Parts: sequence; structure tokens; C-alpha cells
Amino acid sequence: MLKQVLTILGGIICLTLIINCTGTSRQYTTLDSTSSSPTSDSSSFQKTEMNYTYSEKIDEMTDAKIKFASIRSENTIELNFPYGECGLTYCIRKNANGENDVYLIISSGQFTGNTYDGSNYITVRFDDLPPTKYTYSEAADGSFNVIFINNTKDFISKAKKATKIKIEVTLFEEGNRLFRFSTSEPLVWE
Repeated sequence: MLKQVLTILGGIICLTLIINCTGTSRQYTTLDSTSSSPTSDSSSFQKTEMNYTYSEKIDEMTDAKIKFASIRSENTIELNFPYGECGLTYCIRKNANGENDVYLIISSGQFTGNTYDGSNYITVRFDDLPPTKYTYSEAADGSFNVIFINNTKDFISKAKKATKIKIEVTLFEEGNRLFRFSTSEPLVWE
């Protein structure tokens, strides 16, 4: 029962974050896909290119602009019941104070990692650079489908130069899983 409640709550939070990540105002660049056939296994994939979606919204309390960039993985994976097909989105958010956040949203499933034993990290490879480990923090609301990368400056710097990004995450009862991102243009971010 608790697992079902957490799954439903996680789904609602995920939808809210995706809506906030893409924003409600005008889009600067639309999502572009050269193929709409995602794969169900991370070991084989068809070439699918996704471009960044840029958006902004106005904070109603302060009238400040909040900017977003997001991209969905070109591949999906199949998770054990009750999760099913799963994709990954990473978002970059610049808040009203000019501070950046980089966060990952898993469409189903749960991230797993522990700060006490040092397992709270993801591995990211930008183009042909060596893989880099990034530690992360959990969402303040306790959501298991969202994590926030701690070294945002390094991540954004590398994403601004890369057209191919691979992100390996550890998922609850699934182990390490790899998601691929390909764009025709690197991230454009201030």
C-alpha cells in the first residue's frame, strides 16, 4: 500500500516538475526528433536526436524570470513491475538570483544512492571526454524520481561543448542504467 502511494505521489511530482521544467511561457526552441522509435533496452538503440527545449516563466511573487533548458534521453529502458518503460530528462534552471540548478527526472522508477556510503553519484560522459562522477542531493520534498547534481558549474560548462552525453544512474532494484542524449547543437546557456 505504501509503495503504491509513493508511486502515485512520485508520478504527480514528476508531472509537476516536467511542466515546470518546460515552463508555461513561450518556447525558444522546440523539441526536435529525427526518429520517434525509442528502444526498450539500453544495450541496443536506434539513432534518435533530441534538441534542447528552452523556456522561461515568471515568478508570480517576485516578477523575476526563471529560465529552463531541458532534454529527454533518446533511449528508454524497461524496468521491472510496477514501473515499466522509463526515460530520463535532465533540466537546467536559472532562478531569479542567477543561480543554476541541474536536476534529473526519471519518468518511472526511483533513484537510489546514499550520502553515508558515498553511493550518491551519477556518471556522465560528454562526447569523447573521460567519464566524470557527479555527486547529487535528493529533492527537498523527498521525491525518489528527482535528483539535483551538486557540481552544476562543471556540468553546464561541459554540456555547452558537447553534442553527445551519456548519463549512468543507479535505480532502485535495477542497478546501473545508461541513458543517451544527442543534439545537433550543444547547450546554449548564460
